[in-house]
Formats: sequence, C-alpha cells, structure tokens
Amino acid sequence: LPRTASPSAARDVDENAELLPTRIGRFLIRRRLGKGGFGVVYLAHDPGLDRLVALKVPRSELLATGQERENFLHEARTAAKLKHPALVTVYEVQQEGELIYIVQEYIEGQDLSGWARANNPSPERIVSLIKEVVETVGFAHQHDLVHRDLKPANLLVDRQGHPHVADFGLALNESVQ
Repeated sequence: LPRTASPSAARDVDENAELLPTRIGRFLIRRRLGKGGFGVVYLAHDPGLDRLVALKVPRSELLATGQERENFLHEARTAAKLKHPALVTVYEVQQEGELIYIVQEYIEGQDLSGWARANNPSPERIVSLIKEVVETVGFAHQHDLVHRDLKPANLLVDRQGHPHVADFGLALNESVQ
C-alpha cells in the first residue's frame, strides 16, 4: 500500500510480518483477510455505519495508467449495480489520490476449500452449493458481467452454509469490449 493509505504508524503485524495500516480513508483496519495477485483484502470497521466491511486494495502497478484505473472503476460500478443474495455486495469505490479501493460486504465464514475441509459435506450438499453458485454466476452473465477468476478462494460460504461469489477483480464487463 502507498503511504497515503496509512498516515499513522501501523498498529499490528500480521502472520507474514507485514505492517498493517491502521486506517484507509475513514475505515479502521482490523486485520488482513487475504492477499493475492490482484492485491490485498482487509477486514475494516466503517465507523460511519458501524459495520464491518471488506476493503479490496489492488496493487498499484495494476492500475498504473489512466485507462487501467478507468476500467477498474467501471467494472466496480457495474458490480455495485448487481443485487443478488449470493453475490458479495459492492458498497462503494473510493479514490484518494493514487489509491483506489473497493468497499464491499464482509462475509463471515470461509472460502469453499476451507469450508469443505471443515464440514466434510455430502455429495448432495456439494451439488446443492454448486447449483447456487452457477445460478449466481448466470445472473451476473445476464447483466453482462463475466467472472474470469472463479475458483474456491473466490467462493465464500457464510456461517449458515450459503455460498457467495466474490472477487470480480478480474471480471470482464462484456459491454465495454
């Protein structure tokens, strides 16, 4: 993260000995949820609405040009318009200087792989869960949003056992092609 994301000293060190910012914008960082090729996702508290959110912060080199930033913002706006119970809701996109991040719904649970290891689901339960995922992805396709990185890490299963499709960071909006 650029220094602008963390104006004060880091308050925590995560499991990989990386300094965590104390805040990004108005959001107070609690911990790192994940890190991948696209960037970092943090669990944060939104003091204005008193709720937990997930902040997705892409690596700065992925948004180096104005066109890359505009494509990212367009995709985030498109994802934010989709309303479906099994899609992780995009609440807003923020841009502060060079820093751009997505504020999205925090799903308390596990990714599909972790959930499957912890719950040892029956084949029938797996089919039921995958059917929900397919219907959700179909809904996104009907709205011209294609998820190009669908994998177990991007499928979150909440505490009630319901799947949620996350991380449209590598999605392709068919309407901008």
